[in-house]
Formats: sequence, structure tokens, C-alpha cells
Amino acid sequence: MYLISFYKKNGKCPVVDYVLEKDPKHAGKIKYYFEMLEQKGPSLREPFVKKLTASGIYELRPSFARFEFRLLYFWRGKEAVFVHAADKKSDKLRKSDIETAENRMKEIKGGL
Repeated sequence: MYLISFYKKNGKCPVVDYVLEKDPKHAGKIKYYFEMLEQKGPSLREPFVKKLTASGIYELRPSFARFEFRLLYFWRGKEAVFVHAADKKSDKLRKSDIETAENRMKEIKGGL
């Protein structure tokens, strides 16, 4: 079993807030993907997960009907640390979303 944790700063947890703002059906699908990641860990692959950067940012890729959600995380041992989330509105995730995830990862790892 693997662990899931969430980036938190100044009492706010952006990924949890993102999930809670979703329609209950959408949130349920996202939670199901969290459960799959907890069970399978790094062995979970596409289409559920995709590695985005050489620095180790991954995206969890739930979708529901025409809605696509992207939850960005990195591995710290057996723990998936979720640092950013966004709706996917085009073919690629915005560069700013990936940069936000990388900056938060560096902050957690003590790089900032």
C-alpha cells in the first residue's frame, strides 16, 4: 500500500480544495483514481498516470464524460505528494501548471 499526501501552505490545501469544488460525480471519479494509486503505486501507468517531467512530476488523469482533470504529484519514497490540480482544456496541460507543480515540489524538498 502506498500513501497519498497533499501540499499545504498557510492553512490551504489547493488540491483538496480543487476536488471539493467539483460536482460529486466528478469528485467521486477523482477519489477512485486516488484509491487506484494507493493500491498500485508507481506501477500504475497510462492511461491513468503519465510522467510529465524529468524532475519527477506525474499527472493523475481522471476523466468523466467530456471533463478531464489533471492532478500533479511526485513520489517521495512510497508517498505520492499531490502539489497542483487543474482542468485540462486543451491537448496539453498549461506550462504554468507544470511550473507550479515543480516549484511546490522544490519547496517541499527544501529547495526554496
